[in-house]
Amino acid sequence: MALRLVTALALALLLPAAAPAAPERGGAPAAGPDAAAPDGLDVMAFIPEPLRAGIRARRSTADLTPYLREALATGRALRFPAGTYPVCGSLPQASGQLLLGEGVTSTILKVGPCYQGSAAVIEVAVGDSSGIDRIGIVFDQSGATSRDTLRRYPWAIDVRNASRYKIGHLRLSNAWNGINGHQPVEGPNPGGLQIDLLELGMFNQGLLIDGALDFVHVTSVHCFPFDFAADPELMAVWGDGQGTCVEFGRADGLDVKAITTFQNKVVARAHGCCTAQGCCKGAARHIAQIQLDGDRAAYIHEDGDVMLGQVSSTKGADARADGPALLLKGGTVLVQSLRLTGGTLAPSLRVTGGLLSVLGGHVEQLVGRFPAAEVTGGRLMMSNTALTLQEGARLEAGFLSQDGGGVLVATNNTALNAPGAGALVRIGTDLAGHRVAGNDFNGWGYGLPPGARRGQYGPNRVAPFPWTPVLARQAPGAPPRGAAQQGRYWYAEDGLHFEGRVVAPADPSWRPRLPLRIGGLPVRGDASLASRPVTLGEIGGLGPIPLTAFLSAADGAIVVTGPGDAPARGSTGAPDPGGPLAIGFSGFLPLR
Repeated sequence: MALRLVTALALALLLPAAAPAAPERGGAPAAGPDAAAPDGLDVMAFIPEPLRAGIRARRSTADLTPYLREALATGRALRFPAGTYPVCGSLPQASGQLLLGEGVTSTILKVGPCYQGSAAVIEVAVGDSSGIDRIGIVFDQSGATSRDTLRRYPWAIDVRNASRYKIGHLRLSNAWNGINGHQPVEGPNPGGLQIDLLELGMFNQGLLIDGALDFVHVTSVHCFPFDFAADPELMAVWGDGQGTCVEFGRADGLDVKAITTFQNKVVARAHGCCTAQGCCKGAARHIAQIQLDGDRAAYIHEDGDVMLGQVSSTKGADARADGPALLLKGGTVLVQSLRLTGGTLAPSLRVTGGLLSVLGGHVEQLVGRFPAAEVTGGRLMMSNTALTLQEGARLEAGFLSQDGGGVLVATNNTALNAPGAGALVRIGTDLAGHRVAGNDFNGWGYGLPPGARRGQYGPNRVAPFPWTPVLARQAPGAPPRGAAQQGRYWYAEDGLHFEGRVVAPADPSWRPRLPLRIGGLPVRGDASLASRPVTLGEIGGLGPIPLTAFLSAADGAIVVTGPGDAPARGSTGAPDPGGPLAIGFSGFLPLR
């Protein structure tokens, strides 16, 4: 709306008043090259009178390219009355020139098989503040039944040489490529672009922004199969996952209010103003809202930095949902609010490099075959997010999953339902950068490598891990049958805490001797365990000898000793049949 008000004001101030036209036969006003409408020259004035009725009735097949070029050559603002205007060649738009229609479904530029050359339908000249508003461009794809049989027309509009091009309301239908804003590294103008509402119905590339040395301001981009949603063959092409709604790369600044895409990708690449001397870093890129609708819609971040206000995605539970809704390969992405629903044949969110930080939201899996979020490289930071599984679904993989060299930081998240099986968080590789703390697992499992303690894995609201203390074999026999062995361990902010209890009934054939070894604690021996003290609690059946316990650096076993490692009962080591062996213990291992 703001763009239209500015346009109207500029035209009112800058355009000369129209001179009275000489009457035609029948009393109608004459139409000639100098006839001006209140908001620009009327292009009908440049089109032979016999062709005008067909244009208005939308049945014209005449090539209007030469007449429209003549009108464009004036450099004046042009008004296109409602009608369909067939063109077979490129239309050059001058610097500062405005093209104004009566609505994207009323004023149509029609591009068909007659189109010649590789230049864009509208080629914008070097200059500043040219623009287009309330015009639709429709491409003829009649007879196409697959991607291979589509007509691969040139770009609809080429703004590579233009600075601060302005799009009010523009719709493209059945296009191959949309708006080319890939500006040269050393171009004649700094670039920049302003868009109010851009509707893209294209099969390959929608809006491409790269190399702009001035700000790009976008209110709304909507990618949808405009005018061909009822064609099943074209819809199959549209939904094959190969189309890109918006791709943005180098830009000195990018401010987007909303991108809504159906079955198409949004792609971000390296950014920054680039010249022959190199690229500056840290240029602001901000997108307030991205809506990814359909099984093939995705946001793919290759490189650079961006701030995303709200990202939402909906995928159905079918075979077409074979890729993540959000894929980070590099760079840095900050998401204020994330809303993901779906995911069947791939995680909904995947990080293979870079940094993705999610500050809150809601993630729901329709089925549990794959993780909701997976990090295999780079770093995923997720906090204050609600995690849930569709009612009746069974979780088969970790909801938040880590493998390889990826780092997972998951804090203050909450599981909304208990699936009965599966892990809310699954760590495949114990790494120092991991931090899993403050999460409410709500009955979900916790998948960690046994005894992991390179990362911080607590505290969380989750059940402790069980383990089985095992009395080591001693001559002359094995521990007595019926021995009760139970233990558990859990994670706090400072490290791994453990406790256990061993009870063995009295047995004349078994003679426990000091040092007594208790294995089974799921930690690997290393130098950090050397003589790590273990607190003894309940002690029975070992006599009055003062006892101490520590962890073995060799294998992580608990070693119970006495003075000089004397026999536990008497000088001969004979068992005391009057009572069973009982040992309770607890300890703590700091992070490595």
